[in-house]
Amino acid sequence: MNLSIGGIVFAALGLSGLFFVGRRRFNRRNMFAVEEFPSYSRAVATRLFESVIGFASWIFLVIGILALFALCLTYVVHR
Repeated sequence: MNLSIGGIVFAALGLSGLFFVGRRRFNRRNMFAVEEFPSYSRAVATRLFESVIGFASWIFLVIGILALFALCLTYVVHR
C-alpha cells in the first residue's frame, strides 16, 4: 500500500474511532452531565468496549501520522 494512502486511511480510522467513542459518551449524559447506564453490567461492558476502541483508535492515528511524516521525510531526503 502506498505510504500516503495508508497514512491517510489509518489517520481517518483513528479519528473516526475517537469521534465514535466521544459521541457515544456525549449521548449517554443527562442534563447534569452524569453518564447513565441501564445496569452495572452494561456500564462495565460499555466502558471496556469503548476503552478498547479508543486505544485502537489512538494506535491507528499515531501510525497514520507517522506514515505521513515518513512520506514527507522521503520527499525531503530525495530532493
